[in-house]
Amino acid sequence: MPRQLGLTLALLTVILSMLSLQMWSVKAQDSLQLQVSMDKEAYDPDELIRISGRVSLSDGSPVENALVSIQVIGPTGETYHVALLYSDGAGEFLDEYRVQQGSPNGSYTVYVKASKVGFRDAQRQLQYLVTPELPSPTLMASMALILAISAVYTLRRKVQG
Repeated sequence: MPRQLGLTLALLTVILSMLSLQMWSVKAQDSLQLQVSMDKEAYDPDELIRISGRVSLSDGSPVENALVSIQVIGPTGETYHVALLYSDGAGEFLDEYRVQQGSPNGSYTVYVKASKVGFRDAQRQLQYLVTPELPSPTLMASMALILAISAVYTLRRKVQG
């Protein structure tokens, strides 16, 4: 019986040691670092948006094949874009998509998350605006010309009449 108790205690000690080592290794995980940027702060409908970034470790070394998830939420709370991609050998990624025609004007939030097994996730959040599309300069000039001609015509009629 004492031998069996000693064996049980030894086995329990080994199991507890393994668990504490495993818990220590989880605490020792390195966190991913995530840098994200956009090419502009405001977009018109049907304009191309570029979201780029880099996944690295705290020492600055790149993380290849990190899963990068991107979700864009519009001003009304609807999801407008979702992407899943992987970082390249330099830790970099690029996502491109177009602002949908008819998208509401306002502030859009971009949520970006980088994940890789063995590392703590990193998250970032950006915002951009969708602004009403203004008429082209050519259209504006044409409208100004039409108004000027109309004003001259109206003035002539008053002078002649």
